[in-house]
This record gives sequence, C-alpha cells and structure tokens, in this order.
Amino acid sequence: MFEHKKHFPMGTERRGLRQITEKIFTAIQQTNNREGTAGEYYNWVDSGIDESGVDKDGNLNLRGSFLDTFRSILPDKETSLKTYIETTLAAHQGKAIGIELGGVGTRFFREFTPGFFKKSIGITLTDFRRSATNINGSNDAQMHHSILEGDVTSRDTVAQVKEWLSAEQADLIVERMAGGLDLFPEEPYMLANVVQEWYGLLREGGLMLIQIPVDLNHVLDVWGQMLREKYHDVLEVQYSANGFDNAVIPDEPEFSTIRIRKLLGAPQALPLLDPKTIFNIRRDVYSDDDTGDSREEL
Repeated sequence: MFEHKKHFPMGTERRGLRQITEKIFTAIQQTNNREGTAGEYYNWVDSGIDESGVDKDGNLNLRGSFLDTFRSILPDKETSLKTYIETTLAAHQGKAIGIELGGVGTRFFREFTPGFFKKSIGITLTDFRRSATNINGSNDAQMHHSILEGDVTSRDTVAQVKEWLSAEQADLIVERMAGGLDLFPEEPYMLANVVQEWYGLLREGGLMLIQIPVDLNHVLDVWGQMLREKYHDVLEVQYSANGFDNAVIPDEPEFSTIRIRKLLGAPQALPLLDPKTIFNIRRDVYSDDDTGDSREEL
C-alpha cells in the first residue's frame, strides 16, 4: 500500500503519512459501507481460536486460526491458545472482558468456554456480516458481544471503547489485522502510539497479543529486548520478529508478533523507545542501499 522507503519518516513527512493513513481508513470504511465489500486491502475473516474459520462467503479462511498466528510467542509447551488464555485469566473467569482490534471477533469469542467472558467487542472498519452468506451476528446479544465500526488507530475509537468499558478495564486485547497491516506506513511512532493507547485499557494481569508490520522488525527487536531486560519483573514479554503465516505462504515471513502480559506493578503507560534510539536504528538500518533481510528469530 505504501512505498517502502529506505528510512523511517521524520518531521513533516511523518505527520503527512499519519494524515494519509487516516484518509485511507476513512475512504475504505465509506466504500465498504456503500458497496458492502472489503475491497482490495481490507478483507474480513471470521477466525477460530485454535482451528481455521471461514470467510464472509463461507470459504475456508486461509489466514488460519489465531493459534497459527501467535503460536511462536506462546510459552513453551503451550499447544492451545484457548487453554493458555483461559488459564492465564482464570482468576477473572466469568468477569473477563475481551477486545479484538481489526476484526469482528464473532467466532473467536464464541469458542471460549461459555460464560468465561462477561462481555467482548470486535472493532472493525466495517461489519461485513451484513453481506455474509452463512454467518451473522444473531447470537451477539446472547454471548454479550458487541461490534464497533471504527478505525483502531483513532483516538475517537479508543474513547468509544472506554465508554463501552464503563470504568472497567480489559483482560484480553488481541489484534490480528494480517493484510490490513499493509495500511500502516513504515512509521514507528504512529504504531507505538496506537499500541500504547490500547495498552492503557488493559488491567493488571491482562494480556495483549498483537501483530506488527515486518517493516518495523528492526524496531521490534530493540524494543522487545528493552522491555524484557528492564521490565521483566512487571511485564511478561515474548516476541517473534519474523513470524510465519504458514496457511498463506509456507516458509515465508509475513508478520511479526508480540505478547505482553501486564503483571502486578506494571507501568500504566507502556514503555517505548526514546527518539534518540529510534534515530540510531534509522541510521544503522538505512546507512546504505542494502535492502536485504537482516531479521533474526528470537
């Protein structure tokens, strides 16, 4: 979607990219609402936790399950994302609150043990279930699941979710935008601010599972290591800077992932890299014309 540059944008270029991104999200949402289609860059899928789901036309979801996406950042010997989440959040069973960013979350939250989540919400540019041939939201009310049509990068959307939370905090925040990540520019500050906004809605003991564009792997490596070294006693962090979406392109990295668990005493604001560090990464990565992939697996 964006031209891949040999530098991280700075100054006016960075502010310009942010404005362009907002316009793109708005245009896609307006087009989808008018035509009932996802268009070229934003394709809705209804994915299962541990097993693949189906897309809006009833075809097998080639993006695979959430487990396929986050398997590499689960603790050792964990083979079920559902089991890991329910075990991790066991103290809040029946009271847990879940959020999916960039998806409707219908099947994802439905597949947890009934009653485990008190309520849940999916935040997506457009609720494509209106045009689905075999899936709808008829059981949303029964499972206390809501849909919010909005841009996950927008503070207005965050404000609406805060209103929905009604002074409570989330136990689980999951983001798996997959191809939707192409809409994000190679701009570390924008992504960091978005992640920090959503982290602020997470309660102590809560869990975040998110995808990050591979173009920012150089930042992810440094940031993830900083979190693990400086905040290991209050943040449980595991990341993969070259995850694999085997259901789509076998043996080719397509996304990066990070898992953050907010432990007792965790900072209210997610620690980020300082501007000098970002500048040094920018300098080191783009000091010459080498465009080779220098990612290393954690």
